[in-house]
Amino acid sequence: MKLLKSRLFHLIIYAVYIVLGTTGVIFSYVGWIHNIHNEFYVFFTNQSNILAVICVIALLVSAIMDMKSKVEEGKEERFVTFAFCIFIYQIVTMALYNFFTPNGHIFTVKFWSTVQCPVLHLFAPLLFSFIFIAFVNKSKISKYAPFHVVIYPFLYALFVLIRSAILGDVEEFAISGYIRFSYPIFDYVTYPLWLVIIFMFVGLGLFIGISFLFKLLFQRQRKKPSRAVSD
Repeated sequence: MKLLKSRLFHLIIYAVYIVLGTTGVIFSYVGWIHNIHNEFYVFFTNQSNILAVICVIALLVSAIMDMKSKVEEGKEERFVTFAFCIFIYQIVTMALYNFFTPNGHIFTVKFWSTVQCPVLHLFAPLLFSFIFIAFVNKSKISKYAPFHVVIYPFLYALFVLIRSAILGDVEEFAISGYIRFSYPIFDYVTYPLWLVIIFMFVGLGLFIGISFLFKLLFQRQRKKPSRAVSD
């Protein structure tokens, strides 16, 4: 489809995503202001959506560079592995929240009661997935991309564990509204530490497995013979 190769169309969709994603992030931040420590930054959803906005800004700059070079059509050749990583994070965020959150998923009133929840857990991930699948040259995905994907979740897990270890016993943080563990899988107070470590590595394995699965799907799609289309 010619429209999907238009760099001008890419620019428009990138701009829409940046506005959408930034709006969701801002509303999420504002939603945490009433908490005395505003733990907005602790959650994977917020962090990964910020990374997604940064990624689309990079794609926007790339598209502008192409248009300045008189390249009016084509797929994105730059930042492909970065975009692939974000694509996996967005897919995982959307799937885990909407299928494994008992009281806040898409079929509940709570889900639609705020701006940030549907934006960051549904609309922004869906739009980013469209951007990646439709606009990015997936043949440029690095063969090491699944291992690149796991770097950020690993660092995030270390961040949560180190932060909770440092702040967990500080009296001023032991107050109502303070969130020590962003997700139950990191709660080594409730669960044995060895079990938390197993949870963590299972989660990392999940990211790698999903990455390899999508990379395989994209490779198979690329190998399908294309039909000749007459002008």
